[in-house]
Amino acid sequence: MILTTHATIAILISRVIPNPILSFILGFISHYLIDIIPHDRISDDEELNNKIKSGELDFKKQAPFKKFLLVCIIDGILLVSMVFYIFYNNLTLNPVSAGAAIIGSILPDFMWLPFSAFKWKLFKPFFILNNKCHDIIKYDPPLWLGFSLQIIFIGVILYLLYFR
Repeated sequence: MILTTHATIAILISRVIPNPILSFILGFISHYLIDIIPHDRISDDEELNNKIKSGELDFKKQAPFKKFLLVCIIDGILLVSMVFYIFYNNLTLNPVSAGAAIIGSILPDFMWLPFSAFKWKLFKPFFILNNKCHDIIKYDPPLWLGFSLQIIFIGVILYLLYFR
């Protein structure tokens, strides 16, 4: 899932659970649960996807990441914009709880990357857990479908935040 999807779920969690510590923990757990849902391939190149999943890809030596990098930039902009919009419109959120939940929900992706990109052994368990969650359901939808479904999902959660 893109970070914005994880953060949107985290904001919903923090609205229900205003305790920052519980929100962080539930945000962290929600990341792995939501990643079980098939969402997209990193690339249309099957070999590239397999290398990323297996940890065999050397991020420093190969440069087929233009699409991946573009998605990350757009996701980052969308995430920051959404968070500022939600906090600006004060949805009766505890900002500490919401921030903790958001950090917890996106942290697993930042813990996966150091092993995948640089083979930092400390992060190998998170890399393995991340891959196991992604592989529970054996379906890899095309990028356009995965992102379309996530945008709809984000819209539904934002609707629940604003109109419930």
